[in-house]
Amino acid sequence: MTETYTKNGQTYTKSNHRLRYTPEIHFRYGEKWTKEELAELCGLWKTEKATDIAIGLGRTVGTCYNKVRKLKEYGLFDYYKKCFEKEDEQK
Repeated sequence: MTETYTKNGQTYTKSNHRLRYTPEIHFRYGEKWTKEELAELCGLWKTEKATDIAIGLGRTVGTCYNKVRKLKEYGLFDYYKKCFEKEDEQK
């Protein structure tokens, strides 16, 4: 079993210090990603903490890291980043 610890009422994994899956926080876990979510993920990836992005999107940190890796692998990361920048300009 994975070793964990609790801090501020939240459970974290000792090995990587990531927040463990919590339904109240990770409310989009297992659901299909929307174009808007992918744009936000890619647009904020270099400037914000992965943990903050994940919580904002209702996803786990591991899911966000995996999605970024896949988008880069398929050559779509920059596309969604540009979508985010366009949305940001329109606001």
